[in-house]
Amino acid sequence: MQKITINELADATVLAIKALVTNDPRATAEGKRRILNALASSPDEPKVEEVLTIPEVAERLHKTKRAVHIYCRMGLLKKVQFPGQSRASGILASSLDALLSGATATIA
Repeated sequence: MQKITINELADATVLAIKALVTNDPRATAEGKRRILNALASSPDEPKVEEVLTIPEVAERLHKTKRAVHIYCRMGLLKKVQFPGQSRASGILASSLDALLSGATATIA
């Protein structure tokens, strides 16, 4: 299971701050502009990758949820854990796409 790194968490924090500043009715236009300009000088926008739930992946593969967990243990699918959650996890859509495009015969 892959854990989210500190850098990825920092990127998510920057996005959250941008959303809060943009939608804050108490902030002045000048204050919003200064904060958003400061955040704009931060590193590149984070790469956002789609994460699917275990039931969604099971449905797409026409397999059980248990089979999806087994594929993760075998390394066929990449499981990610959500930050701050001990049991919540999902499957990277890119790993499912890779499995479906090249290795479908191995899971039949």
